[in-house]
Amino acid sequence: MFEQFWSFQTFWMLFVGIQVSLWLRMESGYSKARIAARKRRDSTKEVQGISVIVAAKNEADQIGNLLSALEAQVHPVFEVIVVDDHSTDSTADVVRRWNNRDSRYSLLESDGSGKKAALQTGIEAAKYDICAFTDADCFPPPSWLARHASYYDSDSRVGVVGFAPLRTKKGLLGLV
Repeated sequence: MFEQFWSFQTFWMLFVGIQVSLWLRMESGYSKARIAARKRRDSTKEVQGISVIVAAKNEADQIGNLLSALEAQVHPVFEVIVVDDHSTDSTADVVRRWNNRDSRYSLLESDGSGKKAALQTGIEAAKYDICAFTDADCFPPPSWLARHASYYDSDSRVGVVGFAPLRTKKGLLGLV
């Protein structure tokens, strides 16, 4: 009887139901963040700057898409620090071209080896108190930084953790 109750279809429906409920809860938080961001934009309060830090290693094929997505951000005050973790491809050249177009984009060389050292280099160079982290192969939506900044309106915060959906063209995760 236990096997009949836990059939594949039942398991799959339960799995999908949990995923949908988590997505709805997350989207509800994003809606609240959008409302808070709109209120903040409408007020005379100074907009907080955000330093976006990206550790990149051999991401020449992907980093341009990320930088384009960051260029489309609706949050008005931000910088992008790409820390090259000893790439052997043209990652640094791609970022330099963006820097020539827009001074908000900068390229640093990692002081050490590995992603942790690259992120530390970026954090130490950050101009703003708020830092947002993403990977070179991500494609954040235009409201990403505005949503992120809206969580910093409260003085009781300790930290903010965000979700970045993985979107691929193949496989189950890419169906969204």
